[in-house]
Amino acid sequence: MLSSTFLKMIVISLSATATAIAQTYRLSCDPEVQNPAGCFDYGYCAAGGFFMSCAGPPADCQSGHSYCSEKCNCIRN
Repeated sequence: MLSSTFLKMIVISLSATATAIAQTYRLSCDPEVQNPAGCFDYGYCAAGGFFMSCAGPPADCQSGHSYCSEKCNCIRN
């Protein structure tokens, strides 16, 4: 039989995970970025910043991700 303390730890862990997953992020970009939403073609925002995620040619993905990383910041909603 599982102890009460162990069950409490599981509930707390699941609660923390659900909170982390529920957090959403948006990009805040310099005015010179004409289409900030286009940056999501090159990556996504998460707790650690802007991560590369791209289905195009590697050079294009790297260039787009670098540009967006330099000009934009991920802001938690």
